[in-house]
Amino acid sequence: MNKSDSSSVDCFAMLDLPYEERCEFVREAKKCELNMNFVPYLDLLACHFKIRNQFDELVYIAMLLFLSLELLICLGYVVHYYYTPMLTALAKMLHMNEHLAGVTIISIGNTLPKLYDNLLGLELRTFRASQLSTGFLLLLFVAVSCVGLICYMRPFWMNSHRTVRDLLFFIYGLTLLEYVSINDGVITLIEYLLLIFVYLIYLTINVLDLYMQHLSLKFLRREMHARPTKVQALQEKYYILVQDLRLGTQCRSYSNSIRQEFQNSRNEACAGLKLCCLKDWQRANPLKRAFYIARAPIVLLCAIYIPLVDYERHRHGWCKLLNCMQICLNPTLTVALMFHDKSVPWYSSPCVLSFLLLTLPLSLFVLLHSNARVAPKYHSVFAILNLTGCLLITYHLVNELSLILELIGTLRHMPANVIGATVGPIASGLPDLVTSFSLCKQGYERMAYAAAIGSSILNIILGKSGNLITAMILYCLSPNDEVINVYSENAFILLLLGLLSMLLLISLFKCNAQRSLGVYSLSIYLTYLLFIVVVMKGTFHISTKGFLRTDHESDS
Repeated sequence: MNKSDSSSVDCFAMLDLPYEERCEFVREAKKCELNMNFVPYLDLLACHFKIRNQFDELVYIAMLLFLSLELLICLGYVVHYYYTPMLTALAKMLHMNEHLAGVTIISIGNTLPKLYDNLLGLELRTFRASQLSTGFLLLLFVAVSCVGLICYMRPFWMNSHRTVRDLLFFIYGLTLLEYVSINDGVITLIEYLLLIFVYLIYLTINVLDLYMQHLSLKFLRREMHARPTKVQALQEKYYILVQDLRLGTQCRSYSNSIRQEFQNSRNEACAGLKLCCLKDWQRANPLKRAFYIARAPIVLLCAIYIPLVDYERHRHGWCKLLNCMQICLNPTLTVALMFHDKSVPWYSSPCVLSFLLLTLPLSLFVLLHSNARVAPKYHSVFAILNLTGCLLITYHLVNELSLILELIGTLRHMPANVIGATVGPIASGLPDLVTSFSLCKQGYERMAYAAAIGSSILNIILGKSGNLITAMILYCLSPNDEVINVYSENAFILLLLGLLSMLLLISLFKCNAQRSLGVYSLSIYLTYLLFIVVVMKGTFHISTKGFLRTDHESDS
């Protein structure tokens, strides 16, 4: 292979070569190093494991599936025990209700890993159609799957005005994105600024809604004192507004069990390092014990790296010795993961050493100044370390899962366009799905629903438009119509029909999120997957140019 070819050749082209020549191809191709994140999967496949037949490939695929399951457990644990408690604590500090917290804090937090991924992709100038045109595919997965999971897990009463308003804003932003994408074949910066302006109007209306609700409460208090004959009717309105302003349901068995577990473990030096509760281990069946064993290294690594900030736990999650260690370890490892160079060991980087020298005196000061029995007043500052650690771990986990699933699909000879239309959006939307699941388990179902809609509206701007704006500003690139509409048209039609039908069903159910609505939402995405399978099998064809074709077919 020539040096000029080694930097531009596709790394997955090694699968077309004989087994004996794959190792040399991977070692010479420079793009294979850039496409991998931490684990060199192709180098393991071709050189270390020395795959020589299809049976060895199946064994390697089974190992990849086990690794992806472990990464998925890690993603769920980080989001459930560290990420969502910190976000809910931040919402309580800002005196937000569930809807505004979901629309702003949760949705923005879920979108930050995607934006970071897009910026890294643009920095490497790896512009692919699957990267620039999966906006509608991601919207379809996040909106339909998250809403379906929330309604199926925990039926609840919706706020009629906010639900209809959010869905109408979602439909308007979706149709506006479709219009500016296919109007003249080129998306300008002014059109993108128009999309951002629509999102800012949406946020402003939500903030004003909360402000007007507080004003209504003050007005009702005055009116209750002025009109004692109508106290009962006014108290009903007042109770409805107060319940809507509360963060979470009144009874949550999950938080009670967590609080009781940590109160019973006061004799431990640090309850955060417990890999598993002894009572849970004794009562668990063999399958659940296997889950605890698989989760044990994840629990230990997360306890050392991520500070715990949760106001529903004992001492708000404060552990003096562990938090002092995290003051040094968290920024250092975060910088090492963000700016790691594969040619230089992470511990020898000058940035890592400088951060370690800066944080060591601060750690000693906190160790001498703080009290082990009571959380200090500045314990909420640890939420910043919690946020950066959770977002960085989430980004790398999603990236690794996407690479593993893409490699498995390529080994099973799936077309590249099918992988881009299914694996990419699902991997990018996993944080939203896991966050919705975690919030529902903790009793914040209204916040989870608002976050699903808010994340979808924000993904219109950042999930697709954010990376293209960066491309236009940094590299002066103008995306054309062919790049944008390779995968998105059919997903747009399904998503628009699904939103309109969901709006109709919510009106018929009188804003009661029933389980049937969740099943219907999940069936929409299953219909999309069934459509891809039917097209891939050749049962019927579609007229969209370049959709679901292999690279060899497009070249011919």
